[in-house]
Amino acid sequence: MPAGFESPHRRHRIGQALLLVACAVHPIHSQAQAYDGRLIDAVRITLERQAAIAISRQEVSIAEGGLLSAKAAFDPVINAGVAWERTRTPLSEANPVSSPTPPFGPISTLSADSSQVEAGVTKKLRSGVTVNTALRVNQVVDNFASVNAPSQANVTLSFTLPLARGRGERVTTAYERAAQLRRDALLQASQHAVSSAVTATVLAYWDVLAAQQTLEIVQAAEARAQSLLNDTRKLAAAQLVPQLDVRKFESRLPSQAAQRIGAEQAVVRARARLGLAMGLSPGETAAMPAPTDGFQLVECCDGLTPGKLRDAVASLVAAARQGRGDLLSVQNNLRASEALLLAARDTHKPQLDLRIGVGYNGMTERSAGASTPSPLSALGSNVRGGNAFIGLNYVFPVNNQTARGLALQQAAALEQVQLEKRALEDRVASSVETGLGSVLGAAEQLRQAQTAIRIQTEVYEGEKKKYLFGLSTLLDLFSNEAQLVANQLSLIETQLSLASAMVQLRFETGTLLHPETEAQTLDHTRLVRLPQTAGTPATAP
Repeated sequence: MPAGFESPHRRHRIGQALLLVACAVHPIHSQAQAYDGRLIDAVRITLERQAAIAISRQEVSIAEGGLLSAKAAFDPVINAGVAWERTRTPLSEANPVSSPTPPFGPISTLSADSSQVEAGVTKKLRSGVTVNTALRVNQVVDNFASVNAPSQANVTLSFTLPLARGRGERVTTAYERAAQLRRDALLQASQHAVSSAVTATVLAYWDVLAAQQTLEIVQAAEARAQSLLNDTRKLAAAQLVPQLDVRKFESRLPSQAAQRIGAEQAVVRARARLGLAMGLSPGETAAMPAPTDGFQLVECCDGLTPGKLRDAVASLVAAARQGRGDLLSVQNNLRASEALLLAARDTHKPQLDLRIGVGYNGMTERSAGASTPSPLSALGSNVRGGNAFIGLNYVFPVNNQTARGLALQQAAALEQVQLEKRALEDRVASSVETGLGSVLGAAEQLRQAQTAIRIQTEVYEGEKKKYLFGLSTLLDLFSNEAQLVANQLSLIETQLSLASAMVQLRFETGTLLHPETEAQTLDHTRLVRLPQTAGTPATAP
């Protein structure tokens, strides 16, 4: 496939990426609804408002401009010009000149009208050959010399063939290919920016939900403490429990209030982070409703046994290599650097060009007493045969330090991208393995936390009844109540860990968005489910 022409598959993939970026910024703006607390709406607003996505889109536009500039080297260049001049030159009276045309006799002033028409097209081919066509017509009409042959024309077709530097399509199109690859890299980086923004919003959303649920648990604990204090005061008034128990309950209220205030501040901080992730202003963040979606408690890892873990990691790493925008971006940057290094090494060669051309000359003649013919009539008049020329042109700087320096820079740039690619691949592979481990660990913790809270709720309710009947101590009640609150907070933490690990693994594997669809759509399932590959089990609906 000649350089400068993209395959249908390549154009399709580029079109997909362009639509992804466009849908991430513009169409959603017209369809976005007011945020009502749902996770999917938070993501929609992020795609509409997040500055990082808009910035990445502008970088793609800059790269598109660079690609157009690179392609301009092979655009045809048209040159044309028209000029006209009238001169009056006085002649010496001591040496009079006779006019050859009527009225005959000496002339004191040489009168001349001259015109010139030039046109041509120059086109550089991707093979390195330069084609040039030129047309030139001159006409001079005066009262002495140019009366019989006023117009002359010259038509030329020439070719410049590089024999050393700049020869071959791979060399001449290197900058164009590099610009295309840079553009593709920025498109993929834009996709990665969208994925990063969505991930940040989902993580922030879960943080707000966890902070809100933590506040509710702390508020419930404070209310229970107040209720128990009221019950104890009644028991103390009936002399069923000592008055000291009342003071012990009262001493717990300030610490409960302090814990509630801390939880309230945690909600405020989490909401601020979510507002920033969504691209909202402080005023919009303050008016933002509380999350309405709960944690997605799915049995995500029941079929993922330790024996299948290695296969699952391998399949997820393979998915990341095909779907992560930053990995695809660095691969295209690597190919662009290779193309630029090829062009830089070509500048080490001398410039040796072969020039060949053909053409013809024409001329108009005017009969005595006839009017002056049109200048362009010379193009087809008195053509007596063809012209031809051939020549060599050689140019080579002695030290050629510019070429050496450019090649050194491009070689270093290529090695830098190679190192970046290896480091990124290693980091992604490690992150995928760690992320899958986090999902497995969080899922097991969640199961244990759910079991613990069921048991502890039963224990606390029983201990409360025993205390009210005088069969248990206040210390036992305090201890069991504190353990219940701790288990409830632990359940929230494990829910948060699992939900966060899910979306983080989606991000690390490049499966958070739909890379194969032409119109990017938001899928709630991808935000809360394990990515499906050959090595991972299906999650429960």
